[in-house]
Amino acid sequence: MRTLARDNDMKISVIRPPLVYGAGAKDNFALLMRAVQLGLPLPVAAIRNQRAFLAVQNLASFILRRLGHPDPASNFEIFLVADREQVSTPEFITRLAEASGKNLRLFGVPPGLLSTLLNVMGRQDTHDSLIGSLELNISKALATGWQPQVSLDEGLRLALSAQDA
Repeated sequence: MRTLARDNDMKISVIRPPLVYGAGAKDNFALLMRAVQLGLPLPVAAIRNQRAFLAVQNLASFILRRLGHPDPASNFEIFLVADREQVSTPEFITRLAEASGKNLRLFGVPPGLLSTLLNVMGRQDTHDSLIGSLELNISKALATGWQPQVSLDEGLRLALSAQDA
């Protein structure tokens, strides 16, 4: 890609987001939202990780920023983009429940046992996104002048209110 950008005088920005949440989000966010709305007890209280998330509004605002303000000195750049606040999986789920007005029932299963259960269930792909940490340094994105437009709590409320509409 670098060569393509350089040889064709193109500006390419690669955006590497974590889990993107918002109205219509699929996969892990949709599963979490459904579990919270159903009031299912979730075995994540013992997880001690840190994860980055990205509200779709913040992703859109970063894309618009890059389109309107490309770096004249560089043809190719990679950006890590996330909400400013990075939280644990249990904290994210707790805040999702608060945004939806649902009571949350978390209980603790040791992460090693939870990992084994996920493997037995054929959900190895879920292990990293549920148990593992994913902290992102977004300083390069912030250095462009971009700022996340919505907080984690506001992004969750927007995602849920759009689902209800």
